[in-house]
Amino acid sequence: MTNGLVGAVLAAMIALRYVNGDRAPEEFNQIIFRRTRRGREALEAADV
Repeated sequence: MTNGLVGAVLAAMIALRYVNGDRAPEEFNQIIFRRTRRGREALEAADV
């Protein structure tokens, strides 16, 4: 199950690169940032 999920995420990120070309690296960073504990904590602090 985990390997399938990882494969799906990687496929989506590769597709994003083709669709958004120039903005893809920025969007990758935003996605990773939101998925990390530090990123979630920073976003929660910004909402307050």
